[in-house]
Amino acid sequence: SDEDVKQSGLTFTWTIEDLPEGTEVTATESGTDVEDYELGEVTTSGPVTTSTTETVKLSIGNPYEYTMGTLKITKKLGEDSDNVEIPEGTTFTIEGPEDYDGPESITYADFKDGKYEITVPTGDYTVTEDTESAEVENYNLESESDPSDGKVTVEEDGTAEVNATNTYTRKTGKLVITKKLGDESDDLEIPEGTTFNIEGPEDYDGPASITYADFEDGKYELEVP
Repeated sequence: SDEDVKQSGLTFTWTIEDLPEGTEVTATESGTDVEDYELGEVTTSGPVTTSTTETVKLSIGNPYEYTMGTLKITKKLGEDSDNVEIPEGTTFTIEGPEDYDGPESITYADFKDGKYEITVPTGDYTVTEDTESAEVENYNLESESDPSDGKVTVEEDGTAEVNATNTYTRKTGKLVITKKLGDESDDLEIPEGTTFNIEGPEDYDGPASITYADFEDGKYELEVP
């Protein structure tokens, strides 16, 4: 049975009595296929000849091995994503069949050139990304998986692939600069050449300086990271 195959070194014995002396006995097998296992070269000690003075034994050895394939996980930025470094701590969990004994989880630090490959027993696998571990400060994250549920089937000598795509977009806000006369100021025109310098974070790409001529109704508004 399938359960028996998962245990190594099992021995099953059949005894046949009252065979005539001198009978030559050989044995052949059928129905030896076991799902997700490959049967190697069968060994046998036969044929044997029955005797009245001793019990003769005929043995058959069946070496079963898991059928294997490859599970491949790819991780990349989306086409519309800002160019950020994917966090090395981005975590993926891997669930497989009962005989899968690989890692239950991996991180992006385990990837090479955006890919992670592992040889696994054939069967059904589910790969899930922990999106919280993939977050980058000051960026919005949209995560997609192909297939969407992360479920794939690894077939013998085949490769099943799960693609994870993360799109990062910079969080933005509004910078508002107001300019007005004081309550006790004389009523005069603020010079249009009045200059304001703006310094921001590394990814700020707005104007380094503006003048009062850029204001509208005493205000200057700019969307910034």
